Amino acid sequence: MHGQTAEARFHRGDDLRWADPAFDDSDWELVASRRLPRLEEFRKNRLWVRTRVEIPAGEPVALVFRYCACEFYLNGKRVGSTGNLNSPRPNPGRLVQVIWLPADTPPGPALLEIRHYIMPGMEVVGSSWRRAVPRIVPGSEALAAYRQVRFFLFEQVAGVLLLILVAALAALAGLRFDLLSVLICQYLAVAALNTYLYSDWGGSNWFVSVQIAQFTIWPQTLIVTAVASMLAGVPLQARWFGPFACLIMFVRAAAQLELSNASPSPLILVVAVGYPLGSALAVTIDLVLVSAGWRRPTAPRPLLVVALLIHVFGLLGRFGVGFGTMPAGIPILGSTLLWDNISKLLFGVLAGAFVIRRARERRAEEQRMKGELQAARSVQSMLLGQSMPASVDAVYVPASEVGGDFYYVSETPQGTLVMVGDVSGKGLQAAMTVSAILGTLRGLVVNAPDQVLSTLNRTLVGNTAGFVTCCCVLVRNVEVLVANAGHPAPYFDGVECTGESGLPLGVSAEAAWEVSTHPRPSVLTLISDGVVEATNADGELFGFERALAISRKPAKEIAHVAQAWGQEDDVTVVTIR
Repeated sequence: MHGQTAEARFHRGDDLRWADPAFDDSDWELVASRRLPRLEEFRKNRLWVRTRVEIPAGEPVALVFRYCACEFYLNGKRVGSTGNLNSPRPNPGRLVQVIWLPADTPPGPALLEIRHYIMPGMEVVGSSWRRAVPRIVPGSEALAAYRQVRFFLFEQVAGVLLLILVAALAALAGLRFDLLSVLICQYLAVAALNTYLYSDWGGSNWFVSVQIAQFTIWPQTLIVTAVASMLAGVPLQARWFGPFACLIMFVRAAAQLELSNASPSPLILVVAVGYPLGSALAVTIDLVLVSAGWRRPTAPRPLLVVALLIHVFGLLGRFGVGFGTMPAGIPILGSTLLWDNISKLLFGVLAGAFVIRRARERRAEEQRMKGELQAARSVQSMLLGQSMPASVDAVYVPASEVGGDFYYVSETPQGTLVMVGDVSGKGLQAAMTVSAILGTLRGLVVNAPDQVLSTLNRTLVGNTAGFVTCCCVLVRNVEVLVANAGHPAPYFDGVECTGESGLPLGVSAEAAWEVSTHPRPSVLTLISDGVVEATNADGELFGFERALAISRKPAKEIAHVAQAWGQEDDVTVVTIR
């Protein structure tokens, strides 16, 4: 394969006389030089390259080229172009093109002159024209040269990143997405899209592909920094992340606008200074985050290091690869795996594995919690599943796997003791408190409602994080004794009980409750607040008035009405006839 020699020279500007083979280019700068461009050189968006090549003999010859709009001359004769270099903004079409040299091109040494158009801002993002080495090859090698110049590994990298994204999303399916997982999946998506767009198959319009690809770069720096911050356990605070994000977005926006211009504008100076400054700042921040995360035993250190490498390679790409001071990447499979893609792959693999592992751990934890809740519900059902006197009807409908409501009915020599209560909170902790309460009630040696509440209160004070409301009723032959600890009042024949309500249980060890005495009604109904707090689709509460209106109905019917209205909390109803 043949291409540019080490003596390839370039000059910024545009003059068709530079295509003349007799032109003396000895004072031109070598393409292989390691000098960084000066700021004023960024203002020029055309340059020429002159190099000696070898034209193979024996078959048609192809010239394979990548990256930008160019016009090609061989020994001073125009042989083709990838865009109209005489227009203000040439469009080369595809990213990689093949130009066949005229059939009468003589074999042997020749002078190749290339007239380049450089999009404003691309010189800052990375002087890709230095890596745009044309391949002059026999026709039989044209396909292989096309694949190599095209960096066909771009599609493979994009495909791997996409597969990792799909695997991460599949692992997260059915789980609640946390911010860290969302940010990692966002990075995988934009990195895969960005890599694909930079490949030749990313689009037939070079300008459109570069514009969209540059736009997908915008969030990558911020996402990686945010992920590194969360992995390192450093709070993502607006006071440091905000200015950093503003700088990155401002520079990216300036670069995007500059790429849209036909000729360089004053924005090019903002981009020339801000682009490397933003990359250097990202590296500095990540160094601090890696240092902070390294001291945390649970931090995924390899992932933190790779997050740093992404920004390091980005910075080297501006000053190293882009200006020819270091190789573009690692040669592999006849192509080049770029440093940016290496860091993307490493971060994608590690971050994807991190998300999948976290998802598996969360699913296992949820399964464990589900098993514990099912066991708690079984225990709770067993404890509540007591035999009832014929006159008592009780219904309990938890709002979730296990509830915080409870009821208790016991026949005693002094009468029928009936209790309905509600534990603050939900889930397993509330269910465990209910179990403790029911266990205490089964061992009662007192029957007076105020004494029952005092016994429960001694059990709960200091042993529960919340509180418990409870209504205790002792039904005798001709009267009913009521003691209420912050619970909805009972209903006597459709009328709300007027007895005093005291403090909930578990609040104070010195709390005491008064007992009120009432004539025995025909229908006595006790409910939990899940009935009155039922809420319909319009946000309207079921309320005390509706509860009062149906309080003479059977327990199952009252519970059914509350459920149909819109159950929000556990519903418990006990009726005594």
